[in-house]
Amino acid sequence: GETFGGGQLSSIYRMINHMNPVNDIEGAAWFVNLLNIGDWIGIVLLWIVHKLIPDFTAFARTSQFVENGFDVPWSSSLLPCISMTFAFVIPCLFIGNYFLKYRELESK
Repeated sequence: GETFGGGQLSSIYRMINHMNPVNDIEGAAWFVNLLNIGDWIGIVLLWIVHKLIPDFTAFARTSQFVENGFDVPWSSSLLPCISMTFAFVIPCLFIGNYFLKYRELESK
């Protein structure tokens, strides 16, 4: 359960200075706090990216229907896959449309 060596920034600092990941970083308190805050921000950003990308394991559960050929049930296979696809694509279209409009305004 306990992670040694800290996060991304702490690990980079330790690699550059050839430090052991088990020992604490010695130095100014503000610098150690800055590394810890940077590591926390990195973890939060990775958590956000993890939550934004849809769970594609739902598509893996539909492989059993391929064996049956045309006998694919709508409610347990097609509907969840289509709804997950639209739930991911529609916000991407709105975000892309917003960025394209913003870009067109900047170029004028």
